[in-house]
Amino acid sequence: MKEQTFEDSIKKLTPELYDTFKQALELSKWPNGTVLSKEQKQHVMQAIIAYERINNVATQEQTGYLPSKQELREQFTQPVKIK
Repeated sequence: MKEQTFEDSIKKLTPELYDTFKQALELSKWPNGTVLSKEQKQHVMQAIIAYERINNVATQEQTGYLPSKQELREQFTQPVKIK
């Protein structure tokens, strides 16, 4: 029997579990309220990044994405329309 690799595990992650991991990392706790350990945070972050790479998540939607100065300028110099 072949041993499952990290990448094999990531390929089996569902979008729902990916979202759970992202939320857990953002809040530093699991949905049941249990606090993530430092080690769990590291593993969850690695899983999130690998999932995004394997599933071709758009760059702007990836964890840790920072827009360029030009993107920020364009975003914040657009006129605001008031109704």
